[in-house]
Amino acid sequence: MFEIYNSNNKIPENRYLEMNDILIKDYILRKGLEEYKKREKIFKEEGFEYWKSMILNDPNYNIILYVIDEKIVAFICYMLIEDSVCLAEIQIIKEYQGKNNIFRKILQKFVEEIKNKNYKKISATIDKDNQKSRAVFSHVGMINTKNNWFEISIEPLEKWLNKSNS
Repeated sequence: MFEIYNSNNKIPENRYLEMNDILIKDYILRKGLEEYKKREKIFKEEGFEYWKSMILNDPNYNIILYVIDEKIVAFICYMLIEDSVCLAEIQIIKEYQGKNNIFRKILQKFVEEIKNKNYKKISATIDKDNQKSRAVFSHVGMINTKNNWFEISIEPLEKWLNKSNS
């Protein structure tokens, strides 16, 4: 169900290509095909190559995939930075959003991976146009500290996860 990739376990090409397809589909759903066409080069060329290089070469870049029937239905990418963790990307494909507690399950796995490693803060940038993500992460307890920057410490996140599982 979960696949974990990091500097010790490199993600295979078919998986990061599948992740990029998910990101493209999400962008098209949120912004429209016309906006995607303006940025297609980023998704398919320069931006993709930069992202791929980071995934494969940055020892602090980590990925958790949630897989059903060998297909990625959700993923979290995060960076370990000194005493904090920065969420780089969280995606759940549209057909699975709000179903089977996938969001909670993948967040729980994320917390298991970082817990007991002295990370004091979890942060993320959330695009101002992505109201759905802003609402979800505010519900979880992340606080919008400045512009698009959200933060939470691990304890309130664990408290929310435990409350949600009851």
